Amino acid sequence: KITGRTVGGLSLGLLNATTERMVGSEGRTIEPLTNYAVLRLQQDVTEGKGGIGMMVTAVNRSLDQWTEPWLRSEAYTGGIDGRQRFHDGNYEATFSLSGSHVRGSRSSILDLQSDGVHRYQRPDGVLHPDSARTSLNGMAQRVSVSKFGGGITRFQLVYQRFTPGYETNDLGFQARADEQMLRWWNAFQLNQPTTYYRRLLINMNAGGKWSTAGLPTNNSVNTNWHMQLPSQWWLHANITMQNAVSAYDDRVTRGGAALRSPRDLRYGFSVEGDARMVLVPVLEIAGRKGDEGHSSYLGTYGALDFRSASRFSASVSASWGHTRSGAQWLRNETSASNGVPRSLFSPLEQTTVSSNLRVNYTATSTLSLQIWGQPYITSGEYQQLMEPVNPRAAHYSDRWRVLSEDAGGFRFREWRSNVVLRWEYRPASTLFLVWQHGRSAYDDETDFSVGRDLQQLFGLPPDNTFLLKVSYWFNP
Repeated sequence: KITGRTVGGLSLGLLNATTERMVGSEGRTIEPLTNYAVLRLQQDVTEGKGGIGMMVTAVNRSLDQWTEPWLRSEAYTGGIDGRQRFHDGNYEATFSLSGSHVRGSRSSILDLQSDGVHRYQRPDGVLHPDSARTSLNGMAQRVSVSKFGGGITRFQLVYQRFTPGYETNDLGFQARADEQMLRWWNAFQLNQPTTYYRRLLINMNAGGKWSTAGLPTNNSVNTNWHMQLPSQWWLHANITMQNAVSAYDDRVTRGGAALRSPRDLRYGFSVEGDARMVLVPVLEIAGRKGDEGHSSYLGTYGALDFRSASRFSASVSASWGHTRSGAQWLRNETSASNGVPRSLFSPLEQTTVSSNLRVNYTATSTLSLQIWGQPYITSGEYQQLMEPVNPRAAHYSDRWRVLSEDAGGFRFREWRSNVVLRWEYRPASTLFLVWQHGRSAYDDETDFSVGRDLQQLFGLPPDNTFLLKVSYWFNP
């Protein structure tokens, strides 16, 4: 690893790492010998008000008969980006342009075209998987104009586009390709105290997403209000209209036809206590309703932060939520009657309860302890099994055909916790002792009982992990 910055404003970062081949049962390769490399350069311009940069990544794998059908042998990305502040530094314009190239066997590239990022196989789409391909290429572009200072107004306008073949997941994270996004954010920041508030922050947002072929996949308008009262308590409120204009989810069927996205209204309200107090309470209520009444959500969240001294702090929070989904994807299968692939869905009633417990204690300037734990319980019941017969129909009843009245359900219970002890045993030299503890279970029960599930949770088999990390600073 090499990092640095020159007196002329050039920043450099270079990282190269090699991971060894890992072998499983019968000598089969489960992870090939792989080299990863990242290079980042950025040059400041106009006395630091702007910059121009470039970045390159490379992944090279040494594949064999066990890994060649599934993994790419080569994956490269490269791009340039720039930014410039202007008008007294209150405004900024940015751009980025990048490309990707991956290469591998025919089977690995075919799988890549059909995975959740790309979905070339959709029957109603313009893309089609090519089983003869041994590589995939793509491009990404992003431009934005923003106002970050000056007066009471702020705004940002962003356009972003990923082509269908864009792929960066070999050394990065990318949720999907084949997407265009346009978003507008506008805010008013009233920081001059009045009789009614100390600060008032209001923003209004609108945005939409489309496939590169022009299929609308999502749109929303939203407003958020944040008011700090003279007592220094905060009030928050938000409301969002989702998919008021027709939109179609081209990912929800996991490779099937695009399904009409339900129109819904979302809202939330919360109160937050004075952060200067020893006890700081938070209470939130959120909800959603849409899809002609077939989908809804109601949830509450409460938290209490405790700070008795600079050495000790603790917090506890709990949340409850009930979700009714008009159409939850279950699986894809081939119909036994006609041999045609189909996607199966079901309405879902689900209840979830969780909590977070956290304690931080600083014994001395060199010794501290952090403890965190989370119980999580959820159960759901599928109402009936159904398939889309007219997936783009405007009305819920016209989109679905019921296949069965019983679709089963599930119950999931989990406990997760971390304990971290940090000791700086000499200046700049530290020791970390970490204990991770977990318990979880999944079954097909559908009834929900917090008391019963919590009692059973701590009777589940534990999973414990211990980690010791020691660093030593050599100071010549």
